[in-house]
Amino acid sequence: MAKKKKNKKVIRYRRPLNINVGMIIFALIFAYMAFYVYTYVRREKIEFYEVPEGSIVNDQRHTGIAFRTETVKYTEQAGNINFYLREGKKAAVGTRVYSVDETGKLSELLAEKTDGSVALSRDNLASLKKQLSSFSQTFTENDFKTVYDTRYTLDSEVLEYVSVDALKNLDSVVEEMGVNFVQVRADQSGIVSYMVDSLEGVDPNQVTEEMFDRSGYTKNILKSGKLVGVGEPAYKLVTSSDWSLVFQMTEEDAALYNGKTALTVKFAGKDLKTPGAFSMITGGDGKTYGKLDFSKYMEQFISDRFVDFEIITEEVTGLKIPKSAV
Repeated sequence: MAKKKKNKKVIRYRRPLNINVGMIIFALIFAYMAFYVYTYVRREKIEFYEVPEGSIVNDQRHTGIAFRTETVKYTEQAGNINFYLREGKKAAVGTRVYSVDETGKLSELLAEKTDGSVALSRDNLASLKKQLSSFSQTFTENDFKTVYDTRYTLDSEVLEYVSVDALKNLDSVVEEMGVNFVQVRADQSGIVSYMVDSLEGVDPNQVTEEMFDRSGYTKNILKSGKLVGVGEPAYKLVTSSDWSLVFQMTEEDAALYNGKTALTVKFAGKDLKTPGAFSMITGGDGKTYGKLDFSKYMEQFISDRFVDFEIITEEVTGLKIPKSAV
């Protein structure tokens, strides 16, 4: 029996084309990312800036001497003086301002009442903090004397805050004990101040260059509990809200302010800006000085004789854009 012949022809099996969709998507994403990185590196960068609203100010700094309508009141009795009003408070006619204790018993009662048990109010603390903040903003090492002036002012004010409240509460006790003391009331209305110097009776036209030398300037801050004699300063009464600042000027300042009738003033450490009527006057030494007249904010400077301020000669307001952003 014959065998069948085997067919040795082999036909290769062709596999079907399998497309991997995931690899294609990955390749496209990779290409896109590469293209994005390339274009990001090549393109010009965009910078972002915070643009605040502000102003560009051209100002001149000066120190002025404050002149007010002020009258010093003197004591008529000797003894320990105690005040009933705080610095910068308004006194009407007949308002009790201070008392003089000839025996010293009232001062002893006051010392017992203010032995540390009396706390300052929020308004008192806010006033003290405001003064300290104003001092820190305007302090310079060249005028170190202002440290002592500020210290005396704060000590006097703290003592006054405590003693005023204590005196009000001691009225009934003092009457029962029969303490011999004299109460003095205001004979005219005005703002009370306990800072006394030698310039109360000086007219702005009498100002001289020597008056601007603070090294020779002294002021007396009156305090409760102090022993006073007859005819000594007790307090000062400012009877008008109008006040003036007289300041020195250079030839450039005189030329810059010539012809102006009003100037905008910014007070250092007060965050206060206001216009003032401007004029040029001749002082007692024959020199020319600048004079600014105001009709408000007198109470805020009642304890100051020298006031630092800036005169704004040019101011442009708008959006402050840095030069690199153009």
